[in-house]
Amino acid sequence: LGGANLNHAILTNVVLSALREKNLDFSHAITDENIGRSVSDMDTPLAQQIDDHRLWVESSGTKGAQLDLTGVDLRSLKSLKQEKLTAIQAIGAKFFGMNLYQVQLQSAILARSDFRNCDMEEADLRGSSFKGCNFAHAVLKKTNCGPLLFGADGPAKRFHPCDFEDANFRYANLAGAQMKNAIFKGADLSYADLTGADIRDADFTGAIMKETILDDAQTEGATLPAADSPVFKLKAKAD
Repeated sequence: LGGANLNHAILTNVVLSALREKNLDFSHAITDENIGRSVSDMDTPLAQQIDDHRLWVESSGTKGAQLDLTGVDLRSLKSLKQEKLTAIQAIGAKFFGMNLYQVQLQSAILARSDFRNCDMEEADLRGSSFKGCNFAHAVLKKTNCGPLLFGADGPAKRFHPCDFEDANFRYANLAGAQMKNAIFKGADLSYADLTGADIRDADFTGAIMKETILDDAQTEGATLPAADSPVFKLKAKAD
Protein backbone atom coordinates (compact mmCIF):
# COMPACT_ATOMS: atom_id res chain seq x y z
CA LEU A 1 0.00 0.00 0.00
CA GLY A 2 3.02 2.28 -0.17
CA GLY A 3 2.05 5.72 -1.42
CA ALA A 4 -1.66 4.83 -1.60
CA ASN A 5 -4.29 7.55 -1.19
CA LEU A 6 -6.74 6.60 1.58
CA ASN A 7 -8.23 10.08 1.76
CA HIS A 8 -11.89 9.74 2.99
CA ALA A 9 -11.56 5.97 3.49
CA ILE A 10 -13.34 4.26 6.42
CA LEU A 11 -10.66 2.65 8.59
CA THR A 12 -12.36 2.10 11.95
CA ASN A 13 -11.21 -0.92 13.98
CA VAL A 14 -8.04 -1.04 11.86
CA VAL A 15 -4.52 -1.19 13.32
CA LEU A 16 -2.73 1.63 11.53
CA SER A 17 0.75 1.53 13.09
CA ALA A 18 2.38 -0.34 10.19
CA LEU A 19 0.48 1.62 7.55
CA ARG A 20 1.70 4.95 8.94
CA GLU A 21 5.22 3.94 7.93
CA LYS A 22 4.16 3.72 4.27
CA ASN A 23 3.64 7.44 3.63
CA LEU A 24 -0.12 7.05 3.13
CA ASP A 25 -2.59 9.92 2.85
CA PHE A 26 -4.99 9.67 5.84
CA SER A 27 -5.94 13.36 5.69
CA HIS A 28 -9.72 12.87 5.83
CA ALA A 29 -10.00 9.16 6.61
CA ILE A 30 -12.37 7.94 9.32
CA THR A 31 -10.30 6.12 11.94
CA ASP A 32 -10.72 5.48 15.67
CA GLU A 33 -8.77 8.66 16.34
CA ASN A 34 -10.45 12.04 16.62
CA ILE A 35 -10.67 14.09 13.44
CA GLY A 36 -10.42 17.74 14.39
CA ARG A 37 -11.66 18.88 17.79
CA SER A 38 -13.10 16.27 20.11
CA VAL A 39 -16.19 16.85 22.25
CA SER A 40 -14.11 16.33 25.40
CA ASP A 41 -11.77 19.18 24.43
CA MET A 42 -14.53 21.79 24.39
CA ASP A 43 -14.15 24.65 26.86
CA THR A 44 -17.82 24.33 27.84
CA PRO A 45 -19.61 20.94 28.11
CA LEU A 46 -21.71 20.24 25.04
CA ALA A 47 -24.90 19.78 27.09
CA GLN A 48 -24.48 23.31 28.47
CA GLN A 49 -23.80 24.68 24.98
CA ILE A 50 -27.00 23.05 23.69
CA ASP A 51 -28.99 24.63 26.53
CA ASP A 52 -27.42 28.02 25.75
CA HIS A 53 -28.26 27.54 22.09
CA ARG A 54 -31.91 26.79 22.81
CA LEU A 55 -32.10 29.98 24.85
CA TRP A 56 -30.47 31.85 21.94
CA VAL A 57 -33.10 30.50 19.52
CA GLU A 58 -36.04 31.17 21.86
CA SER A 59 -34.88 34.75 22.55
CA SER A 60 -34.09 35.52 18.89
CA GLY A 61 -30.43 35.93 19.76
CA THR A 62 -30.78 38.28 22.73
CA LYS A 63 -29.76 35.62 25.28
CA GLY A 64 -27.57 32.55 25.29
CA ALA A 65 -25.19 31.78 22.42
CA GLN A 66 -25.38 30.06 19.05
CA LEU A 67 -23.98 26.53 19.03
CA ASP A 68 -20.92 26.28 16.80
CA LEU A 69 -19.65 22.74 16.16
CA THR A 70 -17.38 23.66 13.25
CA GLY A 71 -14.64 21.06 12.86
CA VAL A 72 -15.83 18.98 15.83
CA ASP A 73 -15.69 15.16 15.76
CA LEU A 74 -19.01 14.15 17.36
CA ARG A 75 -18.77 10.39 16.84
CA SER A 76 -18.04 9.65 20.49
CA LEU A 77 -21.57 10.80 21.36
CA LYS A 78 -23.01 8.01 19.17
CA SER A 79 -26.47 9.61 19.28
CA LEU A 80 -28.20 12.98 19.00
CA LYS A 81 -31.56 11.30 18.54
CA GLN A 82 -34.49 13.78 18.58
CA GLU A 83 -32.15 16.59 19.67
CA LYS A 84 -33.26 20.15 18.89
CA LEU A 85 -30.36 21.79 17.03
CA THR A 86 -32.20 24.43 15.02
CA ALA A 87 -29.94 27.11 13.46
CA ILE A 88 -26.62 25.64 14.61
CA GLN A 89 -23.40 26.08 12.67
CA ALA A 90 -21.31 22.96 12.09
CA ILE A 91 -19.03 23.34 9.09
CA GLY A 92 -16.84 20.30 8.46
CA ALA A 93 -18.19 18.41 11.50
CA LYS A 94 -18.02 14.61 11.76
CA PHE A 95 -21.36 12.87 12.43
CA PHE A 96 -20.26 9.61 10.79
CA GLY A 97 -22.38 6.60 11.84
CA MET A 98 -24.41 8.50 14.46
CA ASN A 99 -28.06 8.02 15.40
CA LEU A 100 -29.73 11.27 14.27
CA TYR A 101 -33.28 9.93 14.19
CA GLN A 102 -35.82 12.79 14.14
CA VAL A 103 -33.08 15.34 14.85
CA GLN A 104 -34.11 18.95 14.27
CA LEU A 105 -31.58 20.77 12.09
CA GLN A 106 -33.68 23.48 10.49
CA SER A 107 -32.01 26.65 9.18
CA ALA A 108 -28.56 25.29 10.03
CA ILE A 109 -25.22 25.67 8.24
CA LEU A 110 -23.53 22.26 7.92
CA ALA A 111 -21.38 22.61 4.81
CA ARG A 112 -18.80 19.85 4.19
CA SER A 113 -19.93 17.80 7.19
CA ASP A 114 -19.72 13.99 7.16
CA PHE A 115 -23.05 12.16 7.61
CA ARG A 116 -21.99 8.83 6.11
CA ASN A 117 -23.84 5.80 7.52
CA CYS A 118 -26.00 8.03 9.77
CA ASP A 119 -29.59 7.17 10.69
CA MET A 120 -31.42 10.42 9.89
CA GLU A 121 -34.90 8.97 9.38
CA GLU A 122 -37.67 11.55 9.84
CA ALA A 123 -35.15 14.33 10.54
CA ASP A 124 -36.26 17.93 10.05
CA LEU A 125 -33.66 19.60 7.81
CA ARG A 126 -35.78 22.40 6.37
CA GLY A 127 -33.99 25.43 4.98
CA SER A 128 -30.50 24.24 5.90
CA SER A 129 -27.26 24.36 3.92
CA PHE A 130 -25.53 21.03 3.31
CA LYS A 131 -23.17 22.11 0.53
CA GLY A 132 -20.48 19.50 -0.09
CA CYS A 133 -21.73 17.17 2.66
CA ASN A 134 -21.25 13.40 2.50
CA PHE A 135 -24.43 11.34 2.98
CA ALA A 136 -23.17 8.11 1.40
CA HIS A 137 -25.12 5.09 2.72
CA ALA A 138 -27.08 7.33 5.11
CA VAL A 139 -30.73 6.60 5.90
CA LEU A 140 -32.85 9.70 5.25
CA LYS A 141 -36.26 8.08 4.88
CA LYS A 142 -39.15 10.50 5.34
CA THR A 143 -36.85 13.44 6.11
CA ASN A 144 -38.30 16.92 5.73
CA CYS A 145 -35.96 18.83 3.43
CA GLY A 146 -38.47 21.42 2.33
CA PRO A 147 -37.97 25.19 2.19
CA LEU A 148 -38.46 27.68 5.01
CA LEU A 149 -40.16 31.06 4.69
CA PHE A 150 -39.00 33.93 6.89
CA GLY A 151 -40.65 37.29 7.44
CA ALA A 152 -44.07 38.64 6.62
CA ASP A 153 -45.33 39.19 3.10
CA GLY A 154 -43.45 41.91 1.29
CA PRO A 155 -39.84 42.77 0.41
CA ALA A 156 -38.54 41.39 3.72
CA LYS A 157 -39.90 37.92 3.01
CA ARG A 158 -37.15 35.34 2.43
CA PHE A 159 -37.39 31.87 0.89
CA HIS A 160 -34.77 29.33 1.96
CA PRO A 161 -34.73 25.93 0.23
CA CYS A 162 -32.50 23.10 1.42
CA ASP A 163 -29.14 23.37 -0.34
CA PHE A 164 -27.34 20.09 -1.16
CA GLU A 165 -25.04 21.50 -3.85
CA ASP A 166 -22.09 19.15 -4.56
CA ALA A 167 -23.25 16.75 -1.79
CA ASN A 168 -22.65 12.98 -2.02
CA PHE A 169 -25.75 10.78 -1.70
CA ARG A 170 -24.35 7.57 -3.20
CA TYR A 171 -26.41 4.58 -1.98
CA ALA A 172 -28.39 6.82 0.41
CA ASN A 173 -31.99 5.91 1.27
CA LEU A 174 -34.22 8.94 0.67
CA ALA A 175 -37.50 7.05 0.27
CA GLY A 176 -40.50 9.20 1.07
CA ALA A 177 -38.39 12.30 1.73
CA GLN A 178 -39.92 15.76 1.28
CA MET A 179 -37.46 17.70 -0.88
CA LYS A 180 -39.60 20.22 -2.74
CA ASN A 181 -37.52 23.12 -4.17
CA ALA A 182 -34.29 21.58 -2.84
CA ILE A 183 -31.01 22.37 -4.61
CA PHE A 184 -28.95 19.38 -5.81
CA LYS A 185 -26.64 21.15 -8.27
CA GLY A 186 -23.58 18.99 -8.94
CA ALA A 187 -24.65 16.42 -6.31
CA ASP A 188 -23.93 12.70 -6.74
CA LEU A 189 -27.10 10.62 -6.25
CA SER A 190 -25.80 7.45 -7.89
CA TYR A 191 -27.65 4.35 -6.64
CA ALA A 192 -29.70 6.46 -4.21
CA ASP A 193 -33.29 5.37 -3.46
CA LEU A 194 -35.79 8.22 -3.89
CA THR A 195 -38.87 5.98 -4.00
CA GLY A 196 -41.97 8.06 -3.31
CA ALA A 197 -39.90 11.20 -2.63
CA ASP A 198 -41.27 14.68 -3.32
CA ILE A 199 -38.72 16.44 -5.54
CA ARG A 200 -41.12 18.88 -7.20
CA ASP A 201 -39.35 22.02 -8.42
CA ALA A 202 -36.00 20.68 -7.17
CA ASP A 203 -32.86 21.66 -9.12
CA PHE A 204 -30.64 18.75 -10.20
CA THR A 205 -28.55 20.75 -12.68
CA GLY A 206 -25.25 18.94 -13.22
CA ALA A 207 -26.21 16.16 -10.77
CA ILE A 208 -25.03 12.57 -11.27
CA MET A 209 -27.99 10.19 -11.17
CA LYS A 210 -26.69 6.83 -12.35
CA GLU A 211 -29.00 3.98 -11.30
CA THR A 212 -31.02 6.38 -9.15
CA ILE A 213 -34.39 4.94 -8.11
CA LEU A 214 -37.28 7.35 -8.67
CA ASP A 215 -40.23 4.96 -8.47
CA ASP A 216 -43.44 6.83 -7.56
CA ALA A 217 -41.47 10.05 -6.94
CA GLN A 218 -43.20 13.39 -7.54
CA THR A 219 -41.04 15.13 -10.14
CA GLU A 220 -43.27 17.92 -11.49
CA GLY A 221 -41.20 21.02 -12.20
CA ALA A 222 -37.92 19.38 -11.21
CA THR A 223 -34.85 20.23 -13.28
CA LEU A 224 -33.47 16.76 -14.04
CA PRO A 225 -30.54 15.79 -16.31
CA ALA A 226 -31.53 14.97 -19.88
CA ALA A 227 -32.82 11.41 -20.29
CA ASP A 228 -29.97 10.59 -22.70
CA SER A 229 -27.32 12.12 -20.44
CA PRO A 230 -24.50 9.74 -19.39
CA VAL A 231 -25.04 10.88 -15.78
CA PHE A 232 -28.76 10.06 -15.77
CA LYS A 233 -29.86 6.44 -15.80
CA LEU A 234 -32.87 5.47 -13.72
CA LYS A 235 -33.14 2.07 -12.14
CA ALA A 236 -36.45 0.40 -11.45
CA LYS A 237 -36.62 -0.88 -7.88
CA ALA A 238 -37.67 -4.30 -9.16
CA ASP A 239 -34.25 -4.61 -10.79
